[in-house]
Amino acid sequence: IETPVPGSTYTYIDKNPANGNNTYGVRAVNESGTSNLVQEIVKVGVGLPDPVTELEAVQISPGRVKASWKKPSRDITGFALDPQLVKSKVEVWKGENLVNTYEDIEDSEFEFDICAPDAVQDFYSLHVYAVTTGGESLVAELHGLTAGESYKTPFRKPAPLIPSISAPMKNTELHGSI
Repeated sequence: IETPVPGSTYTYIDKNPANGNNTYGVRAVNESGTSNLVQEIVKVGVGLPDPVTELEAVQISPGRVKASWKKPSRDITGFALDPQLVKSKVEVWKGENLVNTYEDIEDSEFEFDICAPDAVQDFYSLHVYAVTTGGESLVAELHGLTAGESYKTPFRKPAPLIPSISAPMKNTELHGSI
């Protein structure tokens, strides 16, 4: 500002700020010299979200799972997040293998087919991330989710009871029926 009026307020608008923390500074300059720099840090955009919490999942029918979680309300620096700006990503793992990925989930619960309904029961893990334009959160993990057709115990006719004798018997008669 070339000719400032003492006591006046001036506004600067950054028309293209970078996402993240931006530092703006002002100093006065006149014939007597230059003042100390006065700075302000301004957060712009959406930050990296905290992880989701309260992750749960249950098989609701053979091969179909319902997962739920709580979206974060803050980013990793503690700033509040608008819940409308937080989406989720769900990864399905079977052992060391990534089975499927679901992205751009807007709700905090999600139903999906984890395996074929007649697949043999197996163990799966879920990795859930909160996602904003600032990036992905750290992962929230759920391990040991069983899905698929439940094991069934084979039906067998009970074996007849057979008496066992652990010591030799002399002059002993057994009476009755088994």
